Amino acid sequence: MCLRYSRIEKALNSVIFESYIQGVSTRNVMNVVESLGVENVSASYVPALASDLDANVKSFLERRIDRVYLFSFAA
Repeated sequence: MCLRYSRIEKALNSVIFESYIQGVSTRNVMNVVESLGVENVSASYVPALASDLDANVKSFLERRIDRVYLFSFAA
């Protein structure tokens, strides 16, 4: 699938990410993707995206926080 940086690819990835976050199995994610009319997704595409997402979340959670800002909102 050669949709590099297109809106379609971003939308497709968003569907896959949301499905993964909601706990949908890889097979069912592929069914959702196919129901959207995308048939050329390899079987390894969904797990690869899930792995990338996991790595990004882990990196975010383990990052060092150098500064802390406190905001006060007056009512």
